[in-house]
Amino acid sequence: MKVKLTPFLLAGCLLGGAIACNGGGEDDATATALLALFAVASADQADIYPDLGFPGTLNQVSGEFPGSGSEYTVTIGGANAAGVSLLSATKLQFTMPGLSEFADNVTVPIVIKRNGETVLSKTIRYRPAPGIALNAPNAFNRKLNAADTSSFFTVVIGSSGNHIFNVFGYGAANLDLYYLSSPTATPVAIATSAMTDAEFERVNMTAGTY
Repeated sequence: MKVKLTPFLLAGCLLGGAIACNGGGEDDATATALLALFAVASADQADIYPDLGFPGTLNQVSGEFPGSGSEYTVTIGGANAAGVSLLSATKLQFTMPGLSEFADNVTVPIVIKRNGETVLSKTIRYRPAPGIALNAPNAFNRKLNAADTSSFFTVVIGSSGNHIFNVFGYGAANLDLYYLSSPTATPVAIATSAMTDAEFERVNMTAGTY
């Protein structure tokens, strides 16, 4: 499962702040995993900004795609994408591959070929989901802009129960925080208030990878 940080995803707002996740009990949950998230404009622009874009997610590209899905291949940053299919004559879907060399949001080439001939060559925003450790400090810098409003992390919950998500330290922006039980799951809201200085939410979660 993936932890999704959004001013960042579904809200479309910029943010800078930190999030802490804790796997403690209801009464003694202590904020643990700490990451710094700074919303600064990025000059690293892409042609395509998928809603998700982290490994294992289903992503779509618009264009002219005649024929059948079996005729098409997709490479992202030089890596072959699986699950290529045509949703319509103008919409192609693929599963985002993992690019192990990247730990931060980055723009990479996307090349779509039909029977070996290139039909689309652009750039796409790839969003990795690096792991954050519980009970230890974590630090990540994220460059975000109005187009690239999402960032993702992975966290492993070792035991079922109440867990604290603590996000703080950002200003002049709004943060929405979600978790996903798998790359293809529907995001579940943790915090979506209009606060611009802190978020502190307790969520009952089962053991697993988010």
